[in-house]
Order: sequence, then structure tokens, then C-alpha cells
Amino acid sequence: MSVSLEEGPLKEAAIFTRAVENVFRKLIRLLLGRMTLVKLQEMIRLIFVEEAELHLKRERPGKNVPLTNMALLSGLDTRTLSRVFRELDSRTSVFQKTSFLKELIPESSVLDFWNSSARYREKEHSRPLVLPIRGDYPSFESLVSESCSLRGVTANSMLRELVKSKSISVDQKHETVSFLQHRYMPTSEEGYSAQIDIGFAAVGHLLDTLLANIKENKAPEDRYFQRTNWTNRLRIADRQSFRLTLRKFLEKAEKDAVKLMSKFESDRTNEQHVVGGVSMYYFEDDN
Repeated sequence: MSVSLEEGPLKEAAIFTRAVENVFRKLIRLLLGRMTLVKLQEMIRLIFVEEAELHLKRERPGKNVPLTNMALLSGLDTRTLSRVFRELDSRTSVFQKTSFLKELIPESSVLDFWNSSARYREKEHSRPLVLPIRGDYPSFESLVSESCSLRGVTANSMLRELVKSKSISVDQKHETVSFLQHRYMPTSEEGYSAQIDIGFAAVGHLLDTLLANIKENKAPEDRYFQRTNWTNRLRIADRQSFRLTLRKFLEKAEKDAVKLMSKFESDRTNEQHVVGGVSMYYFEDDN
């Protein structure tokens, strides 16, 4: 007789895997066009190893962490772990290094090379050259070939993406392309970067709450408040009214929360203080 994962000893693993998959899928939707899979894998590998080391150090304070223990937690061999540790030992955060940031997505690499390489800049005016779209150097085709190491990326596909992001402009009559802005981001919305920063901070706080609440032997009254409420019977015709109603409710709740928190705030910040608060957001799931 076969036993399904949902009923057998792997039930918890199946639930956990499904939850991680759900989070990753939505994160990847946001990252598409903004970060390649290669760079995401690089970040996850480094952060995973760093957090694994911190976890083992907390278990054995003051003692060195054996590579064999790290290998067990991470699934990496000791040679790979040694290489990762050398990267982590760098004084500058790997993820803030210019080389890493330039290569987040191929579009950024192309724009950076065009803007910084003497081969693609005017000597007299010190600005990026206006390039013919096709042909030998100097051309947009040669620029993509020199600056992007990823296989399968063509000049045409790169051209479409950079035009879409308003990073370049194309003169169809003369078949040339001009540099407009160094910053590549597939959106034209104002305040995009701030929204991303604040949004991911809120996601991080939610995970902090989850981690705190799943600790063993934690009494129910000591757990952080964590609730999510929704309906799966919302008619599409009522969606806009539903949004506005809940928005007004949340705006009032936000004002009330700020007033309550202000009663506990000190006049000055010092090292004896911690961060505490609540997050509020509205969501819809069309899946």
C-alpha cells in the first residue's frame, strides 16, 4: 500500500517545500528582467553559507565551525565552501561590489560598458557614441558582443529591452541607436526604488515574525501577533469598491497604530533600543 506525502512522515517537508515554492515563484516574478538566474543563485549560495555559519556559531559560542558541519547544512563540498568563505572574507559586501551590480542583468552590463569604455565614447565631448545598429565595430551589435558574455543574447533582443526601458533611442531612418540613461530598470513608475526597498523590508519583518513564532517551547501568549484575513468569494464587479473600503480601514488603523507606538518611543535612540512595529498591506491573488 502506498502512502502519499501528505499522510506519511514527509508531510511536514511537503508543506514546507510548497510554502517555499510559493514564495520563490512570486519573488522570481518580480526579479524577471531585473536580475538573472545566475546572479540570484550566486546571492543565495553566499547568503546561505553565511547564515549557516552564524547558526552553528550560536550553537557553539567561541568555537570554530568545522567545514564538515557546514557541508552537512549546506549540501556543498568543502572545496566549494572554502571558495565561498574567501568571497565572504572580502571587506566590501559582495553584493555592493561594482562588478556584481553591473552584471545583475545583461542590459546593465551593456549600458555600463557603453558609458564607460573609451572604445564607445566620443573623445571630444566625452559622451557615448551614437552607434549604427548593425555591422562591425563600432556598432550596437559589436557593443553587445563585447559587453555581454551570456550565450543566446542577441543585439535585436537587447535593443528591444533597452528601448522598452527608455534607456536608448533608435533612429529608424538612419538605423542608429543613441544612449539616453545609464540606469536600466524595466519600469517608468516614479518612486519605484523606494517602493521596492520598503516592500522588501516589510517582507523581511514578516519572516522575522514567522521565525520568532515557530521557535520551540514558546508560550502562545509570547508569540507575535500574526494574522491574515481574506475572502475567496469576491466578485470581480465588486473589486474596486472592496479595495477602497479596505484602504480606508487600513489608513485609519495606521493612524491609530502610530499614536499607540508614540507613547512608547524614547526621545533619543541608543543601543538599548530595539525595533518594533506592525505592517499593513492589501493583497489580491489571481492565481
